[in-house]
Amino acid sequence: MKKLIHEKVVLWKNLFHEDVVLSKKLIHENIVLFLTALVAMLGLVALSYLTVLDFCFTMEEQYDTTLNEEVIRELETSIRYGKELDKYYGLSDILNRGKALLRKGSILLILDDDGRVLANSEHENTLTIDKKKFGELRQDIQNPDESSAGTFLTFYPLQGVRNDLLIDVLLSILGSMALCALILKACLLVQSKWDWDSRKLVRVIVCGVLLQGLFLGLMYIPRFHSTTERNVKCIVYYLENTVNTMSDKGIAVDEIPDFKDVLQQKTDAYEWIDSIELKDADSANPPKDTLVVPLHGMRKNLVASFHVSSRYIQQNVTRMFLTFFATIFIAVVFMMESLPLSDLMDFRKSSQFNTRCHEQFERVSKTIRYMSFLSNTFGYLCLSFSALQIKEWNQGCWGLSPAIAAALSISLCTLAEAGGMLFMPMFGIKPRYLSIGTSLLLIVSNLACFATHSTGMILLMRFLAGAASSGHKQVVNTMISKGYDVEEERAANLTGNNAGVIGGILCGMGLGATIAGVFGYGATFLTAGIGAMIYLAFAWNFVPWNLFSESAGDDGAQVGNLLRTLATPSVWKSALLVIVPHYFLLMIIIVWIPGRIQAQAMPSVVLTYSNLLNGIFGLYLGGYVGSFLRKCFGPIRSLALIFVLGAASILLLNLPLLPVVMVLVSASMTGIVDGVGTPLSAELFLGTPALFKIGEASSLMLYSMLGSLVMSASPVLIELCAANIVLAGCACAGLVFVASRLMVSKLGAKSAETVS
Repeated sequence: MKKLIHEKVVLWKNLFHEDVVLSKKLIHENIVLFLTALVAMLGLVALSYLTVLDFCFTMEEQYDTTLNEEVIRELETSIRYGKELDKYYGLSDILNRGKALLRKGSILLILDDDGRVLANSEHENTLTIDKKKFGELRQDIQNPDESSAGTFLTFYPLQGVRNDLLIDVLLSILGSMALCALILKACLLVQSKWDWDSRKLVRVIVCGVLLQGLFLGLMYIPRFHSTTERNVKCIVYYLENTVNTMSDKGIAVDEIPDFKDVLQQKTDAYEWIDSIELKDADSANPPKDTLVVPLHGMRKNLVASFHVSSRYIQQNVTRMFLTFFATIFIAVVFMMESLPLSDLMDFRKSSQFNTRCHEQFERVSKTIRYMSFLSNTFGYLCLSFSALQIKEWNQGCWGLSPAIAAALSISLCTLAEAGGMLFMPMFGIKPRYLSIGTSLLLIVSNLACFATHSTGMILLMRFLAGAASSGHKQVVNTMISKGYDVEEERAANLTGNNAGVIGGILCGMGLGATIAGVFGYGATFLTAGIGAMIYLAFAWNFVPWNLFSESAGDDGAQVGNLLRTLATPSVWKSALLVIVPHYFLLMIIIVWIPGRIQAQAMPSVVLTYSNLLNGIFGLYLGGYVGSFLRKCFGPIRSLALIFVLGAASILLLNLPLLPVVMVLVSASMTGIVDGVGTPLSAELFLGTPALFKIGEASSLMLYSMLGSLVMSASPVLIELCAANIVLAGCACAGLVFVASRLMVSKLGAKSAETVS
C-alpha cells in the first residue's frame, strides 16, 4: 500500500514538474498573448456586470417613477381643489408614505417652482446629499393648467442596486477564473502535443473567450427576468391600490366604462409589459411570465392578468451578447497585433539592440507598426466622443451653440494636428524627447477631459491632444525615413506603418463605441489617457533611440519649402479635387453617423457595430474592391466612383425605413470609401509633378497635413448640413460629380501616367 502511494506521489510530482517547465517555456514565448487574453476576459467580466447594472439602474428609475406617480397624483388633486404647494400642510407625511414603498435609503424632496426645498423625507432643515452615492430622478408636479407647480425629487442609493448584483459578480469572477485556468491548460496541452506557435494558439484562446461570453450571458439572463418582474409587480401594486381606493368609495371596477382604456395606457407607457387583461378568476390559467391580481369590486372573481414582455427582455439580452462579440473581435485584433512583442522583448536583451545591423532594422518595422497601432487605437478611441459628450451636456461655449461647440471639439483637434505636423520640425526636438513630451501632454489632456464638466476645458484639451498626436506622427515619420539600410527595409517600415494605422483605427473606433455605450462618453478619455501611458512605456523601452539621435525635424527651411510647394497651382488643384472630397467623406463615420445614432436614441451597440463594420469593410474588402476598380476604370475614375459611393452613404442615413439598418449599411459603405479611397487619393496626390522635387517623405507629410485641415473644417460643415441631410447629400453628390469630371480632365496626362 505504501509503495502504491509512493508511486502515485512520484507520478503527480513528475506531472506537476513537467507542466511547470512547459508553462514557463510557453509563458516566456507567449507572455503578451496570455496577458492580452487575460485583459479580454477581465474586460468581459466588467462589461457584463456594467451592462446588467445599467439595465438595473434604468429599471430602478422606472420603478420609482411609477410608485411616485401615486404621491404626485395626490398632490395635484389637492392643488386642483385650491391648495398651494408652498403652504401645503403635511408634505412630510406624504413623503414618508412614498418613501416606505421605495428602496431602503431613498430620499424624497419636494421643490417649489423656484427650486426651493419645501419638504424632505428626512425631516431635516438642512439636508446634504452626496450625489456620487445616489441616483437622481426628477418628476414634475403640475397645476390644473399643466404649468409647473414644483418638482418631486427622488434620490435612490446606487450601492443598494449594486448590492443586488453582488452574488452574480462573485460567480462571474469565479467562473471566469476557472475558464482562464482551463484555457491555459488547453494551450499547454496543444503546445506540447502539436507544437503550435502563438498565432495558432489564438484559436484556442478565442474559443475559450467565446465560452466565457456565453457563460456570462446565461448567468445574467435570470437577473433580467427578475428585475423586469419587479417592475411589473410595481405596476400591479399601483393598479391594485387604485382599484381598492375606488372600491372603498363604492365604485366597482366593472362599472367604470373606460377602465380598459386605462389598462391600455399603462401597457403603452411601459415597454416591459406586453398586455394587461381583465378576466374571470376561473378562466385565468396564468402561463409563464404572467402575474394575476384579484381586483376588489362588485364582482369578486375579477382579476387582472399582467403579461411580462419576453421581447423586451430578449432585446436587452441580445444587446449584451452583441457587445460581448464586438469586444471579443477587438480582443482578437489586439492579440494578433501584439504577437511581435515577444520577439521585441527577446531582442531588447540582445547586444545587437540599438546598433546598425540587419537584425535591428528588421525589428524597426515591427516597432513602427505597434507604435502606429497604439497611437491610432487610443487616438480614435475618443475622437468622436468629445462632440457627443458636449451634446449630452447641452452646453455651449464662447457664444457658440452646443452643436457647433461639439463640432469644434473635433475640428480643433485635427487643426492642431495639422499645425503641429507643419511647425513642430522647426523646434528641432530629438525624437526621444518629442515622444516623451507629447505622450505626457496626451496623458494630461485626456485625463483632464475625463475629469471636467466644462465645454471650454474640453475644447482646450482636445486642441492640446491634437498637437500631441502630431508629435507621435513626427516620431514615426523619422523612424520610417532613418530606420533602414536597404530599400526593402524602408518598404517594410512604410508597410508596417500603414498596417498599424488601419488596425488602430479599426480597434480604436470599435473599442471606443463599446466603452462609451457601457461606461459613458467620459470613460473613453480615461482609457485614452491610460493608452498614452502604454504608448510611452513601449516607446521608452523598445525604440532603438540611438539610431534616431538627431532631431525630428531639420529646421524652418523645411516649413518654407513645404509652403512654397503648397502654393503651386497644380498642388492646389490636386488637393481640392482629391484630398478635400475624400477627407470630408471620411468624417461621416466620425461625426455624422454617431450624431444620427445619438439624435435618434438608438442603442449604443449600433455605434459599436457601425464602427466595426466600417473598419472591417475598409480593411478586408477595400483592397479587393480597389484592385477591381483600378483594372476596370483606372485610378482617377475609380476614385470618382468611390466619391459617389460616399455621397450615397449620406443619403442612406435619412431613409425612413429601418434606420438602424441604414446606419450600418452607410457605415459599411464609408469603410469602403476609406479602404479604397485612401491609397488612391494618396497615389494621385503624390503623382503631382510639383511634389517630385521635395521628396516622398515631405510629400506624405504635406498630404497628411492637408487631410487634417479638411478634417478640422468638416465637423462644423456637417453640423450645419445635418438639419437637412437630404439636401446636404444631394449637394455632396453634385460636388463630387463635378470634382470627378474635373479630375479626369484637369489633373493632367503626366500625373495620370505617373500614378498608373
